[in-house]
Amino acid sequence: LMPAQLDVATFIASSIGSLTLGTNCFGGPVREVDTAGGVPHTCVFVIGRGGIAKEEFKDGGNKGGLSKPGVQILVRGDKNDLSGGLSLAESIMSVVDMGPPTASYIESRATTSDPLYLGVDDSGHHLWSINLILTK
Repeated sequence: LMPAQLDVATFIASSIGSLTLGTNCFGGPVREVDTAGGVPHTCVFVIGRGGIAKEEFKDGGNKGGLSKPGVQILVRGDKNDLSGGLSLAESIMSVVDMGPPTASYIESRATTSDPLYLGVDDSGHHLWSINLILTK
C-alpha cells in the first residue's frame, strides 16, 4: 500500500493529460523551480496532512474503523499565467472531488467548493491549494 499522497499524485498524473508523475506532478513537499534539474515552473505537489480521526464501524467491528487520511494538493502555475494555473487547479479539483484515487478508497472529498487561491510565491508563481479527506 502506498501512502495517500502517492496514491493521489499517481491518480492526478494519470487523469490530467498535461501532468506526468515525477516530472511535473510529485508526491511530497514543494520543490523549488529547477528547470535544469527537472522541476518546471508549472507543477503539482501532493503532501500528506494526517487527516482526521478514524471512524469506528457502526456494528462494533474490531478492525479499527474507517481511515480518513488527508492530503493537500498544491498547484503552482507559471509566472504571469493566472488563468492557466487556475484552469489546471480546476481540472484537478474536478477529478479528485468525489473521485477516489484507487479502488481501496471509498470516498474522496474536497474540503472547499473551489481551489483555494494562495496568492503568489516569492518568485511570482500563482499558487492554489486543494485539500482532500479520503476514506478507506
